[in-house]
Amino acid sequence: MSIQKVDISVLENNTSFKILFGQGKEQAVLKPHMVDIDAFLLVQKGKLLFNIDNTGHLLSKGEHIKIPKNKVHSLEVIKNCEFLITLNSKTKMSFA
Repeated sequence: MSIQKVDISVLENNTSFKILFGQGKEQAVLKPHMVDIDAFLLVQKGKLLFNIDNTGHLLSKGEHIKIPKNKVHSLEVIKNCEFLITLNSKTKMSFA
């Protein structure tokens, strides 16, 4: 059985900020990674489990979370979902 990945696309990318749109079906994952500048995630639809340093945060439609810089985080879709991530345009991401 293959692992389903969360789909991420860029909605906006300018000199100040980026807005990413993410979506996934149940059990889709975004592998552990880090960013070097704080970011924010807002759930628009469904439910997901957002893990920061092995601590889970269950988020549903309308809920948001700050993604702290230099902290390993990942995501698992619990119920088909869509979300937005807002981050600085100079943010660098590295996978753990």
